[in-house]
Amino acid sequence: MAVLRYRAELAELPRAWFERAVAVVFETVEDLRFRDGALLAPDGSDSGVRLVAGRHIAPGARYLLPPEQAPEGAVPASAEVEVVAWDRGRESTVRLRQSSATDELAATLALRSVARPSSLRLQGRFGATGAAGPAGRLSNVAFRADADLDGWWAQAAGRALGLPRGPSAPVTASAVHRLGRADAAVSVAPGAAGTWRVEITVRLRGRSWVRPLAWALLPFFRRRIDGWIRGALVEAGRGWNRAVPELVRHGPDRQRERIAAALTSGADRGSTEG
Repeated sequence: MAVLRYRAELAELPRAWFERAVAVVFETVEDLRFRDGALLAPDGSDSGVRLVAGRHIAPGARYLLPPEQAPEGAVPASAEVEVVAWDRGRESTVRLRQSSATDELAATLALRSVARPSSLRLQGRFGATGAAGPAGRLSNVAFRADADLDGWWAQAAGRALGLPRGPSAPVTASAVHRLGRADAAVSVAPGAAGTWRVEITVRLRGRSWVRPLAWALLPFFRRRIDGWIRGALVEAGRGWNRAVPELVRHGPDRQRERIAAALTSGADRGSTEG
């Protein structure tokens, strides 16, 4: 097993801002307009998104996104979103299915409580389209990420002990392949004024018959893996530190039009240039 550790200083995202932003997203989704099953863009045009089953945001509602533009002769990717639950006081869950000629993704995103978001969970599976037997098993990766939001802001305020659900890392993630597994844990502490000190621990290990081989080879590949993860985290941190202060300065309600445009931008997926 290889254990890799990283540290970063990130701009603080105030809890009150985050909670209002969640409410704004829900309000914007609930206010979306449809005509004969077609989702309308803010300017009243057809976005290309279709409500193909159920009532808008009711459990069982399914939305078909327009296919992305594909190279000539290739099968375009398709995507479908399903509402599993939509309850502001309890849990809201949506399921995404996306497939192309080469791969397919199934993922579920669940948020507990809109008024006071307490947890966020993402889980799913990614693999090759139509792969069966050993090839299919080798292409599949199951993933999961859990965020204890109460625990995150407790740690961010310096209350590192006594998290509501036990673990010292309020954010955890895992990716499981037939031949290997990666686990990550993210903890936070108050930094300099207006910042968080974030620590990320990644554990890599082999599975099945690969375990002894991975144990022998990981020392040789550790530096390359470490450099790749570190580079990705540095880039993500820079993006966060550029975007968050600006978002906080303007407030979440100012983002309503941008959110609506993003939710109804399906027409761009299928458009062609020229």
